[in-house]
Amino acid sequence: MENKKGMVLAMAIATAFLVAMVGSASAHCNQTANPNCHGCCYVNSSDDCTWCYECGDTVTESCTLDADLNCSAGAHGLTIGASGTAADPIVIDGYNASQNQYFAIRGPGGVNTQYYGIYNGQSYDNVTIANLTVEGFFTGIWIEGTYSNRAERNNITNCTVRDNGNRSAGGPGVSRGGIWCKYCCNSSITNCTIYNNTGKLCDEGCEPGGVGVFLHSYSDHNTIANNSIHNNYVAGIYSKMRCMHNYVADNEVYENGHVYDYCPVDPNWYVGGGIRLECMMTNYWLVEHNYVHDNIGPGIYVRGKHNVFRYNNVTNETDAVTTISPDSAGFGLGAGMYSCGVNNTIYNNTVCNNSYKGRDIYNQSGFTGNNNTCTFALDYCDDDALCPPPCVNICLGALELDLRVLEKYETWHNDTHYYVNYTIVNYGWNTTLSSNPGHAGILIDGQLVDTQYVPALSGYEQHTNASGPWQVTGIDNVTVCADIYNTTAEGDETNNCTSNIFGGPDLTVPMTLDSLWEPPYGDASLKNFSVSYTIENIGDKRSNASVTKFILMDENLVEVCNITNSTPALDPGESSSGIVGPFTMPGTKCYFRVVADATDNNTENSEDNNWTRFMPSYNYPGCCDKCGDVNCRDGVTAGDTTRIRAHLHHGVPLDCGWAGDVNCRDGVTAGDTTRIRAHLHHGVPLPCCGGRCPT
Repeated sequence: MENKKGMVLAMAIATAFLVAMVGSASAHCNQTANPNCHGCCYVNSSDDCTWCYECGDTVTESCTLDADLNCSAGAHGLTIGASGTAADPIVIDGYNASQNQYFAIRGPGGVNTQYYGIYNGQSYDNVTIANLTVEGFFTGIWIEGTYSNRAERNNITNCTVRDNGNRSAGGPGVSRGGIWCKYCCNSSITNCTIYNNTGKLCDEGCEPGGVGVFLHSYSDHNTIANNSIHNNYVAGIYSKMRCMHNYVADNEVYENGHVYDYCPVDPNWYVGGGIRLECMMTNYWLVEHNYVHDNIGPGIYVRGKHNVFRYNNVTNETDAVTTISPDSAGFGLGAGMYSCGVNNTIYNNTVCNNSYKGRDIYNQSGFTGNNNTCTFALDYCDDDALCPPPCVNICLGALELDLRVLEKYETWHNDTHYYVNYTIVNYGWNTTLSSNPGHAGILIDGQLVDTQYVPALSGYEQHTNASGPWQVTGIDNVTVCADIYNTTAEGDETNNCTSNIFGGPDLTVPMTLDSLWEPPYGDASLKNFSVSYTIENIGDKRSNASVTKFILMDENLVEVCNITNSTPALDPGESSSGIVGPFTMPGTKCYFRVVADATDNNTENSEDNNWTRFMPSYNYPGCCDKCGDVNCRDGVTAGDTTRIRAHLHHGVPLDCGWAGDVNCRDGVTAGDTTRIRAHLHHGVPLPCCGGRCPT
């Protein structure tokens, strides 16, 4: 940890310099001299006076609150400004023993700028936040280190973190929520209550706001235990970007998520629910003894590898939306436990009464295990289960008889007529009890057009049939109902029917988008990239030729420019791929949206799945925060009119390493040694604030 000690020493020197310049690094007050001074207080050993940190102050000593801190907009509540030691951590304590009272740090609410209740943004170690309520900020508690200098041993205990975030804020990264831990390790969140934190799902991709606890960016070996995490807008516990070896235990995670409301920039995206190990490198977690219930979306979701889930109770999860592809990273279905990862182990879990087609365990890939309790599963069986049933133990209260439509789809008979294919299943668990013989009903646009015989079915038995051919009348709403005449008394009479739309084309943009930065498609040094894309017809009918729109956006999702391209007519299941570009990335990051059938040349089965957005990825450092980032090594400021050399040692911003960030309007190339003017119209990197589409 020598590099960290050196960094802390450098920070201390810089702080001393700043104090010399402005008189004080913190405006905290002297309570001994001013009895009206209150906040997070400590006794200063150098003068034996009691000093108190107030809103906006930087904490460098352990302190205890003696009153609520009610903070106005425009600053953090308290900022951590020093590391403690393992034996003597920096402690912010909301419980005042002499007053026998717990206190809070409150923000103004509705904050849409990045101000936090407690902010440790400089990799400080050995910090404890205890017995405190934090509410009304952009994010309640934010802990952040760097890749090379993680924030370690930050412990949050016995805190209430509530009502943070801003759902109405616009653009990504401006709506956050409860507790964020980024590049932090060997830290813990224990015995806390985390609720009513809001934010945006739309516009935020896989970094949504409204999460209770968010682990991000190589946050390893952390503990999240004995917490109550509920009623957060998106998810209870969420992780992305290579967070490994974390421990989640004895939490109650409930009523998180929301009923999906269509988002035009992310039509195929929902990342709410209970516990989401979201990204493919979320590996080696142990998740045990959690009670996960009544969330909207999956109870436990995993895309990573080598995780263990045991002794969890996962019940009553409901669908946010059922139109999203089950294998999508934006999976919003109410399965109890879902895996599309590799080598994930489940055992001794109780997974019951979950909604998506009654499937308690949805195994897209990766689950193996034993001794679980469930009623229905997809592509999963315990090692010792009879299969059916899929688990060794059956859920208590599971229905003995329950007829449903498991699968339904249509196939063409000829150019004008189609068949309705379906499977009826008895979801009842009792393999010795059968339904009565009955009929399935087929409805088109609400009209009953056919009934077909269904034999008696015992538990888990299925019956498959087809109806038709039926003439397509345009785009048809097709429904199949099991037990249309109610000949069997079922445990649930409300779940017999399922519907879908059929008859038209349906153009989508699969998530196979990629950014190309190397010649001949791009040049990373100039921030130029192209995009490879695919348009696919997932519908039932040949599409017309269409127009695809490509939109370059800045980091706030504001459109910079767009171009269009033609896509040929596509048969069902057919796709068309291409490469467009080069585009120039605005700033340090950007977003890119692809819109199929942008000019509405087709009447489709769904008009809600034409758009997909992604972030072109290249590992640029984040130094170009505004125009003017020219590294003028000759002592010339970026706003000066003195002539400087525009090559890789002078005029080009070496701190960024982007030759493309010099706007050489005089026709001088970025690698040329010709001298150019370094003011706002020539040498300064205007493309740092811009971005370009191909002409």
